[in-house]
Amino acid sequence: MRLNRLLSIVMLLINRKRIQAKDLARLFEVSVRTIYRDIETINEAGIPVVAYPGANGGLGILENYRVDKNILSDEEIISILRALRGLESSLGDKKILHIIEKVTGLIPRNKMEQVNEKCNQVVIDLSGWEEREAFKERVNVLNEAVEGCRAVSFRYIAANGVETERTVEPLQIYFKERTWYLYAFCHLRNDYRFFKLARMKKLQCLETTFQPRAVAGQWYNGQAGREGAGVELKLKFSPRVRGRVEEYLFAGELHYGEDGFLYVTVVYPEDEWVYGFILSFGKDVEVLQPLHIKTIICERAAAILDVYDGKKQQQT
Repeated sequence: MRLNRLLSIVMLLINRKRIQAKDLARLFEVSVRTIYRDIETINEAGIPVVAYPGANGGLGILENYRVDKNILSDEEIISILRALRGLESSLGDKKILHIIEKVTGLIPRNKMEQVNEKCNQVVIDLSGWEEREAFKERVNVLNEAVEGCRAVSFRYIAANGVETERTVEPLQIYFKERTWYLYAFCHLRNDYRFFKLARMKKLQCLETTFQPRAVAGQWYNGQAGREGAGVELKLKFSPRVRGRVEEYLFAGELHYGEDGFLYVTVVYPEDEWVYGFILSFGKDVEVLQPLHIKTIICERAAAILDVYDGKKQQQT
């Protein structure tokens, strides 16, 4: 922990040139005395840090002392900063801000503006359009649990609406297709499971610790959080929804017929998500194969019609 703080202080001094000891103490949540002890250690390591008096004074690296910053190329620094800024936008983690400060400190002052301009050419923002501070807090609680090997408990709402109490050993926080998941060993199921963070309620980090298990390779299969058996779907889409279809499916999985419709063949785990996905296109999609899914969609569409017909009759 202290080594990380020492490196962060050096990078801050390189990047900001002058900084007050009290500001460093506030940033790292330690006392001013601890900061001065850190400065002594940095000096002993051969990096001369001195106190400059005056209104714009503070702690700074001795003038004319050069620190070798040629650890990474400019393009490598830009790629790292883009990724870190995107992650910070979703997590709001102070540790990520410290890392950004360190990496920024590697940029020569005469290139700072140029690097920032290139960084802003590609923006990665994993946060939602709305304010999601509560969601960020949930991610941070899980992150601390993963790092500290502490069990967590929560009430989980499945896709079918069934609620269960879960106690799990968190292994990984996983982001895929605009959704955050927790990959964990579930005590209730006695197996590895994916949990959508958005469906967790009353999340608590427990005092119970656990010995980390070997992470199963299941999450590399591209279908995180999907537990149904794979099924090959053959779908026919109206050209009216072309943009949405191409957004969800790779170009290699679809082709255009002479009738102008889009024909798609794709393999998905068969679960509630698949049924909802198909129904979300309304009259602009037809299930060609398999027949049992075509039947399920017909039954659900009929049930939807019954709901609205029933309300219409009540109104009359």
